[in-house]
Amino acid sequence: MNSLLDMTTVLISLVIGNLFTLLLVFLYRQKDGIDRSSRTFFAAKVLQSAVWAYYGIFGKALDLFSILFGNTVLFLGIALETSAILMLLGRFTPLMKRFYIGLSAVSIVGFQLVALSGLDEEARTLVASLLFILFVPAPAYLLLSQRKQSLLKGMMGALYAAAVVLLVGRVTAVGIFGINMGLLSPNLFQTVSFLGLYLLMILGNTGFALMSKEKTDGELLRWASLDDLTGVMNRRAFGEAAEKTISGLKKAGQPFSFILFDIDEFKAINDEFGHDAGDRVLQHLTAEIKGRLGSEDLFGRFGGDEFAILLPGQNEERSRGTAERLRSAIESASFEGLPLRYTISLGVVTIEPNKTVQLSQLYKWSDLALYDAKKKGRNQVANNVSV
Repeated sequence: MNSLLDMTTVLISLVIGNLFTLLLVFLYRQKDGIDRSSRTFFAAKVLQSAVWAYYGIFGKALDLFSILFGNTVLFLGIALETSAILMLLGRFTPLMKRFYIGLSAVSIVGFQLVALSGLDEEARTLVASLLFILFVPAPAYLLLSQRKQSLLKGMMGALYAAAVVLLVGRVTAVGIFGINMGLLSPNLFQTVSFLGLYLLMILGNTGFALMSKEKTDGELLRWASLDDLTGVMNRRAFGEAAEKTISGLKKAGQPFSFILFDIDEFKAINDEFGHDAGDRVLQHLTAEIKGRLGSEDLFGRFGGDEFAILLPGQNEERSRGTAERLRSAIESASFEGLPLRYTISLGVVTIEPNKTVQLSQLYKWSDLALYDAKKKGRNQVANNVSV
């Protein structure tokens, strides 16, 4: 009886700890807003807590219907929890959604068929544990395999991997060693497994809240670094990224080039077609340019119709070719919705390896080259060869 009471206490503690951490998570996230992934995660934990509470209170008197209903809710709970993680990672694709809906349906129906077939509690525990395992690998793998993962995401991936290990341990205990792992079975392995579940739950709830906050902070930082109209880096963000990149290039002994460009006769476009058309031209321009730059190149809006590009590793010849390709692409690009074409003029400055230069000086030199391109008749590329 004492051992039974101890397992009941463990289950009730699991519920209380779950709900308490959920409350803290809710209060922590409330000021930033509760997004879809958080609502899904909360729903998952409420469902899980309700079943654990019911099992803890009425464990000795559970009938077959209660077991079937309880495990159905637990399957839905784990499906919602793993879906919430995938939503947070931006990986809850339509294919993944269909996979979890199908897995939930198969798990619910499969467990009910096993339970209704008259198999004993050990068999039901074995089947349920095997089915629960299938839900966890996807979020664990995605959390651990991201190229630029944070330490927090790595920890969460490790927690879900540990959950898989815990469930495999239950399967091994039942299937190979014949240990009774029924819900309130009085044995040490059962107690340890539930305590492990308790620890994973507390850490997982807290980790989800911190991951959600990390995502929100990252989005705020990203939006603070981008130009509202065009979606490229604003002047401040471009300056910070350029200075960091230039410092690294100097240490590596590599050249780089800086391009300053603007739209020819942009004021005339605004005057003739209106500022809304001018905004659309800026958006069209940035889309055309971004599609022709490399992954290491930096692109930012300095203000109005003036933009800057940093080309790491490009000497004078290569950067001249890049600038010409950009100029030609804009000259020949079609602009849907308005009967207009536009061109750009570009000023290019190349800095050879090991030469120290400030970003402000790059701007002045490239601005002189841009002025030279304008004097030559616009729709031109000019290099500042005096650097």
